[in-house]
Amino acid sequence: LGDLALLFPAGGGDPAGFFGGLLGIAQHPVTGVIYGIRKTDDSLARELVTINGETGGTTLVGNMGMHFTSMEFVQIQPLKIDATTRSGNNLTLTWSGGLPPYQVQTRSSLSAGAWADVGGTTSQLSTTLINVVSGTAGFFRVGSQ
Repeated sequence: LGDLALLFPAGGGDPAGFFGGLLGIAQHPVTGVIYGIRKTDDSLARELVTINGETGGTTLVGNMGMHFTSMEFVQIQPLKIDATTRSGNNLTLTWSGGLPPYQVQTRSSLSAGAWADVGGTTSQLSTTLINVVSGTAGFFRVGSQ
């Protein structure tokens, strides 16, 4: 532990010549790069910078254009369909992971044709599709952000 003076990023906004203040800091869990939110004279012109933890050197990533005061990295679990249940011509799909909104899609062949949306988007982790089971084959998928 210790103190580290942060240096002004080249191309950074006012206050020019000195760092100005650090409002938020987070380390990327995979790359190890340290990111910071630099306070500028304009309360709506926060800047995202990378920080060299040994020298205090900073590199401007860009102007955030909003009043941010903190940040974090969040690992999103991959979307996984957990269960399918058929009741007559109805199909209930249950899934986990991903990031809402979710969209269920269908097509009649697994290898050809365009996927078509079934219903609207949802933030729920399951949905029941009414009267969607028909014909000899049908395929469904769930997409997320």
